[in-house]
Amino acid sequence: MVALAGTKLTDLQPDRACCQAALYPNLRTICRRQVDFSNDGHGAMSSHCKSQPDTNDMTSLQTYLPTAGRIFLALIFILAGLSKIPAIEGNVGYMEMFGVPGLLIWPTILLEVVGGIMLAIGFKARWAAAALGAFSLVAALIFHTDFSNQMEITNFLKNVAITGGMLYVIAFGPGALAVDARK
Repeated sequence: MVALAGTKLTDLQPDRACCQAALYPNLRTICRRQVDFSNDGHGAMSSHCKSQPDTNDMTSLQTYLPTAGRIFLALIFILAGLSKIPAIEGNVGYMEMFGVPGLLIWPTILLEVVGGIMLAIGFKARWAAAALGAFSLVAALIFHTDFSNQMEITNFLKNVAITGGMLYVIAFGPGALAVDARK
């Protein structure tokens, strides 16, 4: 074995007492014995603890932000679906003006409300996100393509952005706080 100032290289192992003294549960404590060379060239051993964020553990942001994102995405659908109910005739007229059969108002409301609730609670969230994302993209292409109107451009881009958010849910799942995450 190689020796440093009378200490074997194997002494450079983690120091258990130091590792057990970690005060923060979200931090991984990296402990090691470190050689401290003084002016006279002799090494003296000292224990040093160094804390670093543990990138292998799920942080609290990774736990709560997907849930918040799902709820924000779901709210627009739940509220839009519910707001169509008291104004059925106006919404049917708007749909028919773009060549969409008025009979589709009830499946639209059902998709928005039920799909939104499923997304919000994280139940079959990937399926709900796929349906709502496709719905948003189709709605953008049918209802918001008058690019001479700034408001329609904004609505088109909003729907495309919502579809992008749904793609994240499809790709990465609903997160830790979801019905789907319960085993």
